[in-house]
Amino acid sequence: MARCNLCVVAVLFLALNVFCEQAAAAGCCYSYSIKPLHCSRIRGYTIQTTKDACNIDAIVFHSIGNRNICANPLDKWVMDRIECLNRRVDRINGSTRK
Repeated sequence: MARCNLCVVAVLFLALNVFCEQAAAAGCCYSYSIKPLHCSRIRGYTIQTTKDACNIDAIVFHSIGNRNICANPLDKWVMDRIECLNRRVDRINGSTRK
């Protein structure tokens, strides 16, 4: 009986582990958008790293239309958009970023 209980616990643990890994990966980018976004269409961004259980590093832009666009952090246009967003924040805060 104890052996059966141990098997049930092991199966439940494995099922929970698989479920948690799938849930963590559900929000990950798997490829990059190649079409640059205009800065005025972007509300903000988050940074995805391979340390977050995702397969690729990415900048995830959040658009006005509530879409998430995955971009390659090594692309020049991506860094340009981040700088544009930082300038927008500076204007709102009335400060300058150094």
